[in-house]
Amino acid sequence: KSYALCRAQVLCFVPSRSLVCGCPCSCWMHVSNGGGTPQGTEEEARSLIKFFQPDAQADDAEVPKSMFEDILTHHKNSWSTEVSFVSINQDMEQPMANYFIMSSHNTYLDSDQLAGNSSSMAYVRTLLRSCRCVELDCWDGASGEPEIKHGGTLTSAITVLDACKAIATHAFDATDYPVILSLEMHCGEQQQDRIADILTEVFGDMLPPVPTDPKAFTPYAMRWKVLVKNKIGASKKLAALTHLPSNTNPSKFNEIRSRSENQMPGQLNPADLLEEHTRVLTRVYPGGTRMDSSNYDPTPFWMLGAQVVALNLQTFDHANLTNWARFRGNAGTGYILKPKLMRAGTIPVTLRREPLDLTHYKADQLSHSLYENTGCTVTIRILSGRELQAPADFGKEVIDPPRVVLHVDGVAADCQTLEICPDEYKERGVGPEANGLFPRYTNMVFRFRVEFEELAVMTIKAVSTIKSDSAKGGKEKPQTHRDVFGVSGLPLRSLKSGYRMIRLRSSEGYVAASMGFFAYIQKDYDRSLL
Repeated sequence: KSYALCRAQVLCFVPSRSLVCGCPCSCWMHVSNGGGTPQGTEEEARSLIKFFQPDAQADDAEVPKSMFEDILTHHKNSWSTEVSFVSINQDMEQPMANYFIMSSHNTYLDSDQLAGNSSSMAYVRTLLRSCRCVELDCWDGASGEPEIKHGGTLTSAITVLDACKAIATHAFDATDYPVILSLEMHCGEQQQDRIADILTEVFGDMLPPVPTDPKAFTPYAMRWKVLVKNKIGASKKLAALTHLPSNTNPSKFNEIRSRSENQMPGQLNPADLLEEHTRVLTRVYPGGTRMDSSNYDPTPFWMLGAQVVALNLQTFDHANLTNWARFRGNAGTGYILKPKLMRAGTIPVTLRREPLDLTHYKADQLSHSLYENTGCTVTIRILSGRELQAPADFGKEVIDPPRVVLHVDGVAADCQTLEICPDEYKERGVGPEANGLFPRYTNMVFRFRVEFEELAVMTIKAVSTIKSDSAKGGKEKPQTHRDVFGVSGLPLRSLKSGYRMIRLRSSEGYVAASMGFFAYIQKDYDRSLL
């Protein structure tokens, strides 16, 4: 049989029926040819074949079966347009207030907020993830050398000097867009002066002049630069280096407000916040009770236009998965341009995350239509899985083949969780022939609608149900628990249609070389389908 691929979609020009590849991967690679109707040009098919088979002749439209798996699972056939992280596709010359900025809270901690270890390497790991705002909690240290630690706790300390050296070395390894140092200052004037000296010595030309023109204070203009956020205090030397002064009532283009997660939802006028966030920046941080380094849901704060939504990145929970998925966009720069409607300070009522008092809204805001009609219907048919078993599962009884859970986070109308319930699971084709490592699914279909694609983020999880060992010599009934062992996500606008490979990471967010789902994906912008 001859296999050809157009626009990274599997096209079979010979048989007009479903097929199973005959190579050793056939236990998981189940491909439907969609009726055999090509959706691209023959030239595109030959070009893609040439990429995988450089020595192919010009008139060769076939690929060996041994290469078929490589083509389907290659990153060029990913479900995301952002997978290669090579193309910046957003305007980077707008004011800073017009961007969401990937941000970290208590960046120096490796684990919890009470007795966790502080490390310069924590800054390196965070920067390598394209995080563009890192936090330094500065305290007076011994011998006049300021320290970074979580004050009033048992966490260890590192010096500001060591942290700054690590940041300077790795600030632009992942992306050349500006890094913000968020200083939480607890030092006296003398050690504040010392911090100013450290910043000057370590960062040198990476520290730009304090901005005076909003048109020159853009992510593009500030490439390769380190910006200092700090509440102006006793040190005039440090004040002279502060690009983003903290202010409880910001009014200037470069001023920034800091708010706890508990200070925004339900307490402040959302319309006022949206308008304010067109002019000045807000940093949101976790509440003080999150000693376990857990996270709040960042989505409501993004929906209010907050730019610097800081999370405990050391904890890869659902909030962090959503954060990672959102910032996969725009080539992983750590800066995401807000939608045009949000940049204008107006928002349709359907964008609200929680019920709001509509008297807060002006008439023009209530009547404003959705931006550029970005609603769409998404269909995802999971066909098969590859190496879908967590290391912890080996030697344990897995009740069912791995399940698939989809989450959509965005505006209120779009937030949803989709999962096939246990009673339906076997009816949807997951039968005895399926196994934990390479399951095949015959009717695992998810279909959902979003109204504002530009703000939507989709995440996917692979979940296994595991039977635990029975206790007390087997006298008690064994218990079961659900184990999330594979995750992925992306901005919904980056989702590609066709037969695609969904690469999964481990539940801790690390790259898993071969784990993933093979799926057929369709995005339909025809509103008549509703």
